Amino acid sequence: MKNLGERADEFGWSTCGGILHVPKADGTMVNLLTEYGSITLEEIEIHERSYWNNGYRKSQDDRMLYECIMKSLSTLGKAKVNIHSSDYKLMSGRYNRYPSGLCLLKVVVRESYLDSNAMTGMLCQRLATLDLYLPTVNNDIIKFNMHVKMLLKGLQARGEQTLDLLTNLF
Repeated sequence: MKNLGERADEFGWSTCGGILHVPKADGTMVNLLTEYGSITLEEIEIHERSYWNNGYRKSQDDRMLYECIMKSLSTLGKAKVNIHSSDYKLMSGRYNRYPSGLCLLKVVVRESYLDSNAMTGMLCQRLATLDLYLPTVNNDIIKFNMHVKMLLKGLQARGEQTLDLLTNLF
């Protein structure tokens, strides 16, 4: 995800108004790279159809995103993703399908990460037991901080947050 984020910055996909900013059903904008768990595949598809095949930059950027992701997947990764091709190859007309970069990104994330309520619960559980984690890294505060940041980013990506972090630290 970090490499894709760097590529997105390079091509202007992650700027406000770029293809990675997708509106949810309630109108709020979501950055698909950082908040992938807080938006549905259906919401992404609706957004994609709003600009697909109109010749505008977003349509071209989406195709570039698709090619970028497909070329970066391993053979095993492609095999896992190809099973779900109907989720990222959208119908156009009666028989034609076109590849969606944004939907492909959602499918790749879904298949490579546990993007579920169980994962959110596990992240919250790990945050609640931070006092048990510190001794496992020999009280190395740098490793501890990196661990906490990783857990918080995981929650943020799923549209969640913790309000008891300070309580869990003591």
